[in-house]
Amino acid sequence: MPMAADSPSIRHTMHHHTITPAGISCLFFVDSERLGRPNAANAALPFFEEDKDRRQLDLCLVNLLRLQYWAMSVSDKLQRNKEDVEKLKSSYLEARLGCKVIVAQTKKIGGGANANVFMLKGLQVKDCLDDLRFYVDRPFKKAITQYSDDLIETLASIVEFDGLETTQDPSPRSELTLKMFTPQKGVYVQRMLAERIVPLTDDIMRLFGPDTKSRTMTVVQEFYPKEVPESVSKKLQQEASGMTPMTTD
Repeated sequence: MPMAADSPSIRHTMHHHTITPAGISCLFFVDSERLGRPNAANAALPFFEEDKDRRQLDLCLVNLLRLQYWAMSVSDKLQRNKEDVEKLKSSYLEARLGCKVIVAQTKKIGGGANANVFMLKGLQVKDCLDDLRFYVDRPFKKAITQYSDDLIETLASIVEFDGLETTQDPSPRSELTLKMFTPQKGVYVQRMLAERIVPLTDDIMRLFGPDTKSRTMTVVQEFYPKEVPESVSKKLQQEASGMTPMTTD
């Protein structure tokens, strides 16, 4: 749904600038299709691709956080629904299809996909990671490359770990995936989401400064409130009320 003409852009929201009509952007509604130009400092360096259009830095960070929030939400559902086989299978299939549309070459969406899977396809995570490598300060380029590679490998492992799917196959085998489901497979996927994808996205965001995640969280909460995991919402409510949030293992 197109945003209203007087809605603030992600960039202005994140940097707390006064909103002006000239500064309004629809970046988060076109899901990375409208790209931003690289900043002047990086564009001046000879080893960068000066002629390549790139997404705005803030958009890439927002998309990365939306991926993290999705991983947290699905992980929570996989833990919460252990006794409900049908709900467990639904979350399990969402995890595998969601990871596939991020890493697969064709990104074809097959049967069983829900709205979250289509959302993930629109984030264009691999392209955002490439743009983040461009924007990060030079001392952190090796680190972001390692974190990005690890993130993509983790996503791919969720697709391929049992041999039923590959990132090269354009047709997700949803029916076979559900037929061969076991609780142990659900545990594996849940742990990969919670223990690999969530920390790796945090590692990447930290490379852009200590306040980056909190600013990005503010944007996602404003423009994509339904994507914020319940655990995050509760923590934010506790902080807003002056309570010390409870820690969880």
